[in-house]
Amino acid sequence: MKKKAKKTSSALHDHHVFAFLGSKVTQGSRLNEYRLLVSGTLYNSAIQTSDFTKSDATRWLCTTPFSLHVVSRPFDSYPQELALTFRTSCKTETRGLFTTSSHFDSEIANDLAALLTLYSRRLITVLGKTRETEASDKHYLPKGAQGGATNFFNEQTPIYWERSPARLITTQSGTAFHSTDPAAVGIKPKDLTHFLKRVAQHSHANEILEAARQYHFALRLLKAHPEVSYPTLISAIETLANSVYADKEFTAKEIATPERMQEFSKAANAHGIAKKTIRQLYLIAQKNSRKWSIGQKFRHFLTVFGKEVHTKMPYIFPDAEHQEQLVPPNENFAKDIKNVYGSRSAASHGGGAFPPYITIGFEQRIEIATVQKLIEGKTNCPTLLWFERVVASSLHIFILQH
Repeated sequence: MKKKAKKTSSALHDHHVFAFLGSKVTQGSRLNEYRLLVSGTLYNSAIQTSDFTKSDATRWLCTTPFSLHVVSRPFDSYPQELALTFRTSCKTETRGLFTTSSHFDSEIANDLAALLTLYSRRLITVLGKTRETEASDKHYLPKGAQGGATNFFNEQTPIYWERSPARLITTQSGTAFHSTDPAAVGIKPKDLTHFLKRVAQHSHANEILEAARQYHFALRLLKAHPEVSYPTLISAIETLANSVYADKEFTAKEIATPERMQEFSKAANAHGIAKKTIRQLYLIAQKNSRKWSIGQKFRHFLTVFGKEVHTKMPYIFPDAEHQEQLVPPNENFAKDIKNVYGSRSAASHGGGAFPPYITIGFEQRIEIATVQKLIEGKTNCPTLLWFERVVASSLHIFILQH
């Protein structure tokens, strides 16, 4: 009897963004232009210049398989506005009794925003659609000819991180300007294209996209609702880890340890059962416990892909670097990740809440409730910005190297 072939994620790349990233769209296709908002500043770091804000060349972030360029004036306006331009062809889908014909450009734009957010670690949201043009239209604009739309930002409902005020810090040595904005992120178009192609061709592409969507949602809530952002980041990793380690099981040696079998062996010995039989009975009784739990998969994934690289990534906000000493991570990475998962469980299932100090690093000012917790020494859960760095680095390494 032939065994059925196992259904892998690579056979399930049914999202329109994957078809778009892997297709060669014809000249007769529709040209779509969307505006994106960046909670921060992006620029083309492949262009060598002393000041990227003064160069038009640094505005072009990607040219294939879509066009992405900065249209904000000035360059580093907050939030920064981008123009996303790409072509689509009309497709017909049949699901059950329903048949739909569409370009699906809105879904593609939103998924690209989620993937760009994961790549840059800056919140990037879709502001709206500004242009829809057929190639045969007399008003068709060739690649690179799209101009900025005036007042479009003010006519929509923008979603971006609320900007914290800058500060002037005066000391004995003088007065210094301190910005709380996220640092500018340099984008190399070739690296971005490679990253997107890796996602589209990955054996776990569907799960990566779902994780990117959750990561995007977590960053959307990062400042407004950190207590929701934290568990959403956990869910992003769970989505991927549960698929990657779907068949992971404990070995018989790992299950039947003397410590675990201690009570069972005492009861079996009392009934005169042979030592060899006791082990066999114990393994049978633990048959349903062989599979790794979702928590074990979560911890293993972050340990494998994030432990060695997360410290090489900078924090999103500049104040987090020097405030990390207020809630220092443990030297034992596994303990930190266990505390992260335990805090989520306590908040979700135990009626508790994430501690107020998880927001340390967002800005210089620290709430009095946070200071009280720090004085009491109750800082078991790592900060949200620390955990975001672990999640982002793990996802990057998994996509590019796994």
